[in-house]
Amino acid sequence: MSKIKLDKIQDYKEIENIQKQWSQLSSEVNDDQVFNSFHWYQAWLKAFSTNKNIHLLKLSSDQQCIGIIPLVFSVVKRRPWFSMHHIYSEDLNFLIGNRKSANFLALRQLSIPANFQSGSIRGSWLCKPEYETILLNELAKYLRTNQEWDILIFPGLEQNKSNKLSSILKKHGLFIQCKDIENPLFGFSIRPWEEFFKNKSKHFRNRYRAVENKIKRFGALETISRSDQLETLAEEMFILAEKSWKQHPKKGQSWFIPLTEEFKNFIRLIVRQPDAENFCVFHQVKINGRLAFTMFSMKTESKMFALFMYFEPDFAKLSPGRVVFKQIFQWAEENNINWVDMNGNSPAVRLFADEPVYFKQVWIFKPQGYSFLIYFICSVLDHLVEWAKYASKLITKITHSSKNQA
Repeated sequence: MSKIKLDKIQDYKEIENIQKQWSQLSSEVNDDQVFNSFHWYQAWLKAFSTNKNIHLLKLSSDQQCIGIIPLVFSVVKRRPWFSMHHIYSEDLNFLIGNRKSANFLALRQLSIPANFQSGSIRGSWLCKPEYETILLNELAKYLRTNQEWDILIFPGLEQNKSNKLSSILKKHGLFIQCKDIENPLFGFSIRPWEEFFKNKSKHFRNRYRAVENKIKRFGALETISRSDQLETLAEEMFILAEKSWKQHPKKGQSWFIPLTEEFKNFIRLIVRQPDAENFCVFHQVKINGRLAFTMFSMKTESKMFALFMYFEPDFAKLSPGRVVFKQIFQWAEENNINWVDMNGNSPAVRLFADEPVYFKQVWIFKPQGYSFLIYFICSVLDHLVEWAKYASKLITKITHSSKNQA
């Protein structure tokens, strides 16, 4: 019988020692995401390491790595009601208005490596399907016996994983809070560009041709996908980002993330990794040889994740980002990519990406002590919020009915 063992890793050298096992596991898992990869974890830890510690869980069977849960430990201050507005303390710097208030609960937090600056709050675990139940049961046993945490957070977990995690952890006596994220992220399946274009609406096709022709009248159009000279392409992206409209918050925006040194360091750490050309790609649009649009993406064996995109302000009205999609479709076909995750849900994204992926936020608590107290407070507040929403709707309905009778 195979010997199953869950180990905790808290040292950089140990992380580097398991890189080959980790990368091998990534290549064998069909639903792998870049947010669970060695490259993401290593770069994220180095770029955003302030007040954080490694807390990776590795599942082995007869000394063979069969599962990884890449976590980070930190002490944070939170509000007594939880939301996706921040995961780590530094995320508060990017909230606008009074959303920064009432963060007074000190918590020993475990979480996936994700924050506002890294462009994603997603991440979960890496495991072959046949071992997933074993991995989650071992996680539950570990959480029940380890006293060095108050809360474990998965801020963006796909619904199927969320449901399975919640079911298993509840059986072990842990307490779970789980909320739907209202806005899904969108992506699209890869097929020949001609097929995709033909099946779009007439309005879409006319708009696309109009943009393409407008750019061509303006100057020579060039679309490029590159995985070489990554450091140079990254620096070009930073220059574009500094000029971009994204450097200034929009009216009514609840959070805003300008270009930071931590973010630039994060991208540099990713593209400087020895095998970065195997998982990084820049998609660019040039007009008259001048960079008008750039998109930085990372890929796994079969998926591409569009992480960051910036426009040159002088060309923004030409909508250069639209014409890059034809290039993305062609590049994806050539590189055996069958799914492109656009990591967003804006109207511009949804012109091309029409397949939603839904996520949940999951908070996990211990069944005793301070952790349970926090869970109790959060549950009471959640019920009060739901009651207030119901009361508001009821009052509105009664008021509307009274006016009609009058």
